Amino acid sequence: MFFAMALSDNESSCQFFAKLYIKHRGLMYGTAMKLVHDPAVAEDIVHDAIVRLIDKEETLVSLDCCSLKTYIVYTIRSLSLNYLRKQSKERLRTVEIDPECEDAAFIDRSPRPEEVLLMKEQREKLAKIWEALPESTKDLLAGKYILGLTDRELAETFGCSPDSIRMKLTRARRLVLEKIREGDFNFEPA
Repeated sequence: MFFAMALSDNESSCQFFAKLYIKHRGLMYGTAMKLVHDPAVAEDIVHDAIVRLIDKEETLVSLDCCSLKTYIVYTIRSLSLNYLRKQSKERLRTVEIDPECEDAAFIDRSPRPEEVLLMKEQREKLAKIWEALPESTKDLLAGKYILGLTDRELAETFGCSPDSIRMKLTRARRLVLEKIREGDFNFEPA
């Protein structure tokens, strides 16, 4: 709390923020803990909130008790969510290495020769099935799964409603499944 007082320009501001902190520290800390679940981080967020609130002193002074509490809660909540987003991004960029599997990074993950042959055969069979499909079915499936068009975009292209597109997609998928079954086509995991 002392750092907040040092940032403030005058004595009345220091007293205002000292009272604000003393009166609402439980609310602030509790709000942060609900989101971050770490006492040290919650304490940091409360201190960051006080610093942020110093810039809003004019607004805070004019608020009634309920509005002031709401303002404080939203400030803490915003800082907590920002912290969680930052942590989430950092977790995506880092990889933990299990001490028992330190050599895992050096394991060759390329497919074995028999897996390569199996995948090649499956691709060839799938290409034959694709060629056996009617052009309209190919266009519909390519639009949905290769080009990533929405049902509405497909409906405009095919001149029908989005509900009709969903039914056409269902029929197209069933047709492909029938062709796969007829061709004794197995999708075995590699």
